[in-house]
Amino acid sequence: MLSEFREVNRLFRKKRPIEDSCTHCEAFVQGGLLEVAIPAFRCRHDAEGSCIMCNYGSGVPIHSRKILESQFDVIVSAMGDKLEILILCTNGSFFDDKNVPPDVQRSLLARAQDSSASMIIIETHLDTLLPDKLQLVRDYIPSKTVILEIGLESSDPFTQKYCYLKEISLDKLTTVMKNAQKMGLMFQLNVILGAPFLSAADQMKDAERTIRWGLAHDSLIALFPMNIKPYTLLYYAYLHGIYRPISHWAMPLLLNSFSSEELGKIDLAWYGNRQSQYEEPEIRTIFPRDCPSCHQMLQDFYKAYVLTEDGIERQALVKQVLFNGMEQCTCMEQEKDSWRLDSVPRKEHVFRLHRALLNALRSDHLV
Repeated sequence: MLSEFREVNRLFRKKRPIEDSCTHCEAFVQGGLLEVAIPAFRCRHDAEGSCIMCNYGSGVPIHSRKILESQFDVIVSAMGDKLEILILCTNGSFFDDKNVPPDVQRSLLARAQDSSASMIIIETHLDTLLPDKLQLVRDYIPSKTVILEIGLESSDPFTQKYCYLKEISLDKLTTVMKNAQKMGLMFQLNVILGAPFLSAADQMKDAERTIRWGLAHDSLIALFPMNIKPYTLLYYAYLHGIYRPISHWAMPLLLNSFSSEELGKIDLAWYGNRQSQYEEPEIRTIFPRDCPSCHQMLQDFYKAYVLTEDGIERQALVKQVLFNGMEQCTCMEQEKDSWRLDSVPRKEHVFRLHRALLNALRSDHLV
């Protein structure tokens, strides 16, 4: 069944148009944070049909180092002395030599060292973090805080395999993290709230357990609410009523489980502040649910949360939005009620929805 899901996921991805992000360097700015996306052809895991929710896009990469350097320099210089955190990423893995050529990697790492940013975050896949790449980072960025960011999603092997269509060895991850930390490099693990095929209650439990696993291994956390992106198997499941967007209220309710010290290590991302654009206006990313009464309040909460790194301030923001939410509308209470609705065991729940998805695919003659 999983092999069929991966094959259909590949089929959906073949239909997507080439995005702008695949043809030139793109920038995202939030306060003193600058993210620069380096264009690459395609994530190798995307090509394999892995990751039910991902849509990195594909296109023609820019192989000219001079063009990339010029684009990168223009983007960074535009930030001036406001630049505090610089993120290097691509539609794949930064340290995958087929995504970003080695000479480009070295050039951009050197430029990161020369920038005014005090912190450099590099997004890549675990399988690219070989010893030579760790040494490359330390050689080219010797005097700044460096964070290696990877997509873990879930620390539970069952959830990884049967909900996300991906598998990351926790033993391998632990080893790489220890080796990197010995070299003075830090880690940030991406965690998703909203695992496909899990009940709402199990989605919360899975995300909390994963965050706690990361924190116990001295990692920072980037928490993502599940975004349903076009040209993915998850989007198809959504259109057929097999996957429902999570509630925005699940995010502060989850964060409320952590101490102020822990919240200082948990960042938020892709909470509705970014959208992939397509020519057809009806094709768009589906964000978590809310209502007109609470939407802006939640967006204001997210923005305030990410703009401060202080855990005590973050905890106050969490408690304030939850308090206000009780009077604003019924969305938060509806979310809490949903946790009690489904008492079906986790595996039974997952495989039941697998069968529903497979039946839908067969009806549409996709498998």
